[in-house]
Amino acid sequence: GNRLLIFAQPDQVFIWDVTVPLGQFLFVTSICDPLVSELNSMFPNE
Repeated sequence: GNRLLIFAQPDQVFIWDVTVPLGQFLFVTSICDPLVSELNSMFPNE
C-alpha cells in the first residue's frame, strides 16, 4: 500500500502520500496555505 506522512500543526493537519511527486505536494500546499490562512481569519479559533 501507499505510505503516508502526516504533518500535524496546532491548527491543521497535512496528509502527504509519499508516492506523490514532491513538486505536486509543494504545489498543493502553496494553494492550501493561503486558503487555510483566509479560513482562519474568517473563522477564528479563539
